[in-house]
Amino acid sequence: MRYWSSEYEAAAYVASLPEIYYRINWDDQDSPVAWYFEWVVTGTDEYGDEDGYHAESKIMKGLSGIYQELVRGAVELFTSGDFKFDLMHFLGGADQTLYLVFLQMIEIRRRSSILSLSGYSPDLEN
Repeated sequence: MRYWSSEYEAAAYVASLPEIYYRINWDDQDSPVAWYFEWVVTGTDEYGDEDGYHAESKIMKGLSGIYQELVRGAVELFTSGDFKFDLMHFLGGADQTLYLVFLQMIEIRRRSSILSLSGYSPDLEN
């Protein structure tokens, strides 16, 4: 039985990649993409509350460009927002393995099972 949404599961799948997972302090996270956001304070409003905006976190800046794109894709699937995911940049830079991770993320989000990686062999990359 599933307790999470498919958006949550797709984002968790990407966040579980070792290149990403071990950079995150999971004690303070309430979603698989919360670490993506960093609150930047620009001042206070007339009520004394912080004004600011969400920027990409230092964790994102530490990832390679192609992993950054993969994460942006996961954040977009999770939030249905516009987080500057550049599909063409991702497709142009992703190796076969990350491309398959991307396809699997979409399949998880769609709750689909048309993609099968059971016969995939890394030898096919060449």
